[in-house]
Amino acid sequence: MKIKSVIFISFISLFTLCGCSNQSHKTYNVKFEGDQTINHLKYLGKNTASSDDDFTMSFAIDYNYELLIDNINVSINGIQNDDCWSFLYQTNVKNIFTINKNFINGDLSINAFATYRTSTPSEYGYIFDDEITNICDCRFSDDRQPKFIPTLDQVAYPVMEDDPIEVIITLKDGILYEGDAKRIMDNIWFRTNARYTLLGEDFFKTYSNDFRECRIRVPHYIIRDHGSFKVKS
Repeated sequence: MKIKSVIFISFISLFTLCGCSNQSHKTYNVKFEGDQTINHLKYLGKNTASSDDDFTMSFAIDYNYELLIDNINVSINGIQNDDCWSFLYQTNVKNIFTINKNFINGDLSINAFATYRTSTPSEYGYIFDDEITNICDCRFSDDRQPKFIPTLDQVAYPVMEDDPIEVIITLKDGILYEGDAKRIMDNIWFRTNARYTLLGEDFFKTYSNDFRECRIRVPHYIIRDHGSFKVKS
């Protein structure tokens, strides 16, 4: 029995030395500083962090405001650290703020504030794919007219950065499409930034009951590049 006891104790010691013991992971508090209304943004993230994983969150930035890198500050254990984080911006709604796990060794404090956008908004051009215009009448709900867009090098509908838009696509009279009389295609999509955007997040689409009309709405925070309305295969 003594021999068995010694072997068992030695096994426990080896298990512990290998770091295989079931220890609970250390977590730290995350505090979001400042009044979110005055700061013109909201913090969207957890209130705890761990050194086991990068801490990620996002900001919901008010319309017509922008979050500059210089206006983001992070402190760990009360000491400011400007090397521990990164901010990947796509839009005022879609962005990722990350604190590297290698720096997380104490409570975190995040302070950020957005400022009113002072840069001149860019003008972009939006077009309808030929596969759509061959069988549909296409227009913007506010009746804007096409013009030459220098950065696109062609005639297109002008849209200013941060403008929400709505387009109305209506099947032409007497048109047959894929064997269905007077029925518009159901795979009209919005494309920008060299990608098809996400339905229900980047754009919203509704069809009339008779499927002769399609309305597409694009929120203001998506307009950041030239775009098109295409048939998605």
